[in-house]
Amino acid sequence: MTVSSTTKTVSYTGNGSTSAFAVTFPFMGTGTSAEIIVVERVIATGVETTKTNPDHYSVSGGNGSTGTVTAASGSIPADTKQWHIRRNTTVTQTSDYVTNDPFSADTLETNLDRLTMSVQDRERASDLSFAYSDSYTGDASTVVPDPVASKLLGWNAAADALVNSSETALPAALTASNFIQVNSGATNYEMKTAAQVFTALLNTEGNGMIAHAGSGAAEPRTITGTSNQITLTNGNGVSGNPTISIPDAITFTGKTVTGGTFSSMVATSTMAGDPSSSMHIATKQYVDGLLAGLAKRSTVRAATTANITIATALNNGDTLDGVTLATNDLVLVKDQSTGNQNGIYVVQASPARDDLFDSYDEHCGALIHVEEGSTNADKLFHCTSNTGGTLNTTSIVFANIVPGSGGTVTSVVGGTGLSGGTITSSGTLALDINSLSTEATFDTTNDFIPFFDATDSAANKGTIAGVVGSVGIVQGTHTIWVPAGAMRPTVSNGCAAITDAETTAGRPDMQVLDFDDGADEHAQFQISFPKSWNEGTITFSVYWTTTATDTDGVAWGLQGVAVSDNDTIDVAYGTGVVVTDNALSAAEDLMVTATSGAVTIAGSPAVGDICYFRIYRDVSNGTDNMTEDARLIGCKIYYTVDAKDDS
Repeated sequence: MTVSSTTKTVSYTGNGSTSAFAVTFPFMGTGTSAEIIVVERVIATGVETTKTNPDHYSVSGGNGSTGTVTAASGSIPADTKQWHIRRNTTVTQTSDYVTNDPFSADTLETNLDRLTMSVQDRERASDLSFAYSDSYTGDASTVVPDPVASKLLGWNAAADALVNSSETALPAALTASNFIQVNSGATNYEMKTAAQVFTALLNTEGNGMIAHAGSGAAEPRTITGTSNQITLTNGNGVSGNPTISIPDAITFTGKTVTGGTFSSMVATSTMAGDPSSSMHIATKQYVDGLLAGLAKRSTVRAATTANITIATALNNGDTLDGVTLATNDLVLVKDQSTGNQNGIYVVQASPARDDLFDSYDEHCGALIHVEEGSTNADKLFHCTSNTGGTLNTTSIVFANIVPGSGGTVTSVVGGTGLSGGTITSSGTLALDINSLSTEATFDTTNDFIPFFDATDSAANKGTIAGVVGSVGIVQGTHTIWVPAGAMRPTVSNGCAAITDAETTAGRPDMQVLDFDDGADEHAQFQISFPKSWNEGTITFSVYWTTTATDTDGVAWGLQGVAVSDNDTIDVAYGTGVVVTDNALSAAEDLMVTATSGAVTIAGSPAVGDICYFRIYRDVSNGTDNMTEDARLIGCKIYYTVDAKDDS
């Protein structure tokens, strides 16, 4: 080995993920005995911390060669830190050369390498030390005197030694480039330029203007304004010249305006608020608010009968309720699926709300007469919405008003699903439930079901909970999840014991049972089914994974037997049913098999039985060609119930 490079240190800036850092120079020792030092430096502050081996890092390589420093978990440097790695060769010589012994060239070369490395390490320390320039020919001492508080380090009068001093030469005159700032007590001195002193004064005072405040005195000053009367920008002068302006909104509280008139009081002038006295100026907002409280009456040409697309159904030439619309016709839109779109619109290329109904409260209480239409001709519609809503946000509702005539109502026209005819002593209303909409969400406590009560010989209603709870209902298929953690390897031909497999730290761990590919292996679990089970066949699906990255197949089998009270448990399982599946070419992917065929449980299952199940890997199945362990996560058991509960 040779030491052909003078490199003895290398530095890296972290990124929060890289943990391995190459040591590009040879060093002695390896592992915890590696003769290197790792110093972590915070880039922003320069604070340095010497890391320890192996608490913060480990070392490979070395013993005269280059190597690698690997940061320990939790010590990987972020992008705000640097790692400086330097050689720190031990200054020892442990070889004992005995006279007339065989000469060990390798040992001698190693010692020479160690010596060379040590010299290079000392050379680096020397490079960082205080030294005179190459052209210096004097013989001044480089010895530094012992530290003394509040003293300056300087040359003595002979300029041949460093001493602690309380004095420094003062400048001959005050110029733009030199000045003396005297600190508290007038014992310590710092050299400052005039610009530096002035800047320091401004920084201390916090503003940019200094004013003469009497003999030998100067004080900071700031120009200020009065809120809502005079606006002042940059009053302390820090960012530029101060500017004074009159704000857009001026407060005249306590002020009197005399002489002349307000020539700029035009129609577009804005007042501060609504009038509260008989001589106050009334704003449009105030007047509109008064008018909004008065119910309007209006006439439109036509009205909708169903939801429409306003942008395309209210144009010139469109037909609405049998009426061919023309530009500027007024239309009552009252049937929108989105109720906040209802209102009075003007027929145009781009239909818009009528300006008499362009706020929410203008609709409330309005009575609208419809002139034409196959359905709505000569009808009156009343807006039943209350004031206080928001236009285009709060729904606007219109109801048809039928004026009373004192006559006899002869027919009833029902809503959705209802049909009616002439009212007589035996007249009826029919309900067609097929035309009703389907409810997606049921409130079993507050939703009702109508029915005919044979006991009372009358139509009654009951809550969904009351009606459904009083009758037996076939519930259909239910599911039981059996995790691998609830299973045990069988004593004979069992799979591996339950294993906790970590994916990545801080992410889900897997509890799995591993099944080999060499022979069928088994695991067992047991279930006591609910009383509502119909004691029939069951089906299952398997949740599994693998460590492989191929698409090989695996076959899973399940068989069961039921045992009743006072029966022996030493009974044979029923016939197994197998379901197959293929891996998805990625390790730790979750695979879920298809639902199996029907599994017949041996032993004639009955209410209260315990059912033993044995799940296994069927390696003799032609589909099972996976050479790795199949990892079982769990399985779902699907069974059918024929009672609403277990009572």
